[in-house]
Amino acid sequence: MSVADRNLANTAALSLPPPPLLDDNYFGEPLPILTITQVFSLSNTQKQDFHYKINSSALRSLRPGKQIYKYIENQLQSFKYHPDTYIATDTLGRNQGNCLSLAILTKALVDLTAVKIEYELVETPTIYQSEGGMLLSSQHIRALLSDPKTARSYSGLKLYQGKLVIDYFPTRGTRRLRVIGENEFHAMYYRNIAAEAMVNKNTNLAFWNLKQALQFHPGDAHAINMMALLHSRLGYPQYAENLFLYGIKYGEDSLELLNNYHALLIRLQRLEDARVIAIRLQQFDDPNPFKWIQLADIAYSKNDYPTALTYYKKAAEKADYLHQPYAGIARTQYKLGNTRAAYKAMKTALLNSGQQESRAGYQTKLELFSSILGKN
Repeated sequence: MSVADRNLANTAALSLPPPPLLDDNYFGEPLPILTITQVFSLSNTQKQDFHYKINSSALRSLRPGKQIYKYIENQLQSFKYHPDTYIATDTLGRNQGNCLSLAILTKALVDLTAVKIEYELVETPTIYQSEGGMLLSSQHIRALLSDPKTARSYSGLKLYQGKLVIDYFPTRGTRRLRVIGENEFHAMYYRNIAAEAMVNKNTNLAFWNLKQALQFHPGDAHAINMMALLHSRLGYPQYAENLFLYGIKYGEDSLELLNNYHALLIRLQRLEDARVIAIRLQQFDDPNPFKWIQLADIAYSKNDYPTALTYYKKAAEKADYLHQPYAGIARTQYKLGNTRAAYKAMKTALLNSGQQESRAGYQTKLELFSSILGKN
């Protein structure tokens, strides 16, 4: 996506009508929310250390983007993954954080140089949390650095060669989804803080951070989803429904919104409306298999085996090389009394699995199904 395209996307997002929220007074006194400048700031000592080290004999001959990469690599050799999202100065000081924390730190360092930065969402096994029986998810983000000296002008645009991908938690099978703009990147910070607040049942803190996220990016489906859950938790299901409908209409990714809207309708005993949404969910064509796996896992945990089976099969259709969908199909078919189908699916899960731990578990279950079939 070009700079012009990203600016257009940001402008389009900001031109959306405001989300239908309860009045601020329902959420208590406004809390002090960090500004974006504070999020990306480093202390004077950290800035001085950065400049000193990139000008050292070990790094000064490298391109600026590579200098940033090497600086982070050297500073964070013992970096520990932590699910919380930290601002730049805390990420560097604590030597821990999640992928967004590290992208924020990278941006803070880039701001001290002439290097250009982009952000990419990538497809990985998504981390999900169940909040009040509904679904919250995290995303994986990585940074792309471009050095000004590699820029070439073409039709009025600057194109950069040799972009440096910085991905601190790479996983097998990672696939680029899309480039995101500055506004969406900023919104990700506030919605992450809001998600942490929701888990800790801090409604006030969650609301003000989500409101800030939606000011940056009104079409942020994840922030809309969480805001709807927040309104539902406070006992305002109509506002929650309005937010789900807003997100389904304007959001970039409505699968989780649909799923949570369906859960709300079930809770309200609006079974006919829920049936309509269930059909939409079954017809939805999200290419990310891990989303379908997690939706299936939730259905399975609620003993809704037919729905779980539908979603596991969707995941298998999207990525027939994965082992997780077939393992899910196997255990669901077993619950439904279809041992032969369970055996067949588990056999495929075993063939697809490359991890010894998974293979051992699958082999045990395969032998169990085989034994049952032998007795029958």
